[in-house]
Amino acid sequence: MGIQHLSIRTKLFAGFATIIALFIVSGAVAAMSLRSAGHTADVICEEGLRIEQEFRHLQVAISELRAIDLAFILAPEAQREQLLAEMDEHHETIEHAFAGLLSHKGITPEVRRELEEAEEAVNSWSAATEATLIEDVTNGDLKVQRMPR
Repeated sequence: MGIQHLSIRTKLFAGFATIIALFIVSGAVAAMSLRSAGHTADVICEEGLRIEQEFRHLQVAISELRAIDLAFILAPEAQREQLLAEMDEHHETIEHAFAGLLSHKGITPEVRRELEEAEEAVNSWSAATEATLIEDVTNGDLKVQRMPR
């Protein structure tokens, strides 16, 4: 018995059943795709948030290092060792922050290059600060004088 011998009612029922089955299959595929896309969006968002947090942490560490550099100039000799230790801690924090940012898979080559340039600039600034300002203050070559009132 072929399709020609089936009644119109049976043919219509088979056609509608096929269409409904295709809708169910396409709905299941769409649901799985949405679930996968949602997971991918979550991963991208989490990675972006981690990068943002590390970047903010880096900014804070650099700002605090600059503040410590300025405090070092005005600090009495007894506090300078403590400030030097704090500077070393901030240098380590900055190094780890740059390493963390550069280790992310999601950053583009352009951002990677900019981060490497920023790291080089911060390292140059730190080296210059240590070579001049800290050395001058420690040796007594830099005198901070108060303005007369």
